[in-house]
Amino acid sequence: MDFSSFSNRDTYTRNDLITAIRKDIIGELDAINQYNFHIEHTDNELARRVWVDIRNEERVHVGELLKLLSVFSPDEVDMLKAGQAEVEAIMNELGIATSQRK
Repeated sequence: MDFSSFSNRDTYTRNDLITAIRKDIIGELDAINQYNFHIEHTDNELARRVWVDIRNEERVHVGELLKLLSVFSPDEVDMLKAGQAEVEAIMNELGIATSQRK
């Protein structure tokens, strides 16, 4: 989606809205990775704590955007659940408890 082609009076179609939300999710994930990099490469406690706080806010934003995406693209939830089931099947094959977190 090329946002520069929108005029002040243009509004998103449903598909535009879904695309915009997905791009926003990508932006939030990129921000999380950037803050993680900063956190891992500083020895300044003040900067680290601020970056951790901001990074965690970005993680919340991902959750908000995923929920919003599920409103406009309901099959998205089904696809996410299918993906989770596939990982759980592989975990079962490997003998890894599905409740195990690392």
